[in-house]
Amino acid sequence: MVRVYLDASALNRPFDDQRLSRNRLEAAAVLAVLEGIERGEIKLVSSSALVYENLMSPLVDRREYVATYLSLAATFVATDAALLKRATEIKAQGMRSLDAPPPGECGTWRRQVVRYVRR
Repeated sequence: MVRVYLDASALNRPFDDQRLSRNRLEAAAVLAVLEGIERGEIKLVSSSALVYENLMSPLVDRREYVATYLSLAATFVATDAALLKRATEIKAQGMRSLDAPPPGECGTWRRQVVRYVRR
């Protein structure tokens, strides 16, 4: 079964200006993945960083929408010493903390999402 980590930006994409073609296409892809999660065809991976980022959103409707989907996560990656060490390494390369790659198999998730959405 496909496991997917959607970052906060992806989870919030359906709220972005849909008049822009890029936003509209990305929103359609995200919604297709979320439907797959609801049907049990895809397993969502969440993390403590994602929960934190969502809690910091000042927009209540978006925050509640994202929290609803995060509650469906099949896997939760908690922050531990090894993850903090890796985040520090990534940050040293110039990437902001919450922009770091998702935990787990971040190298393959985009290809899997594209394959799923094209079905």
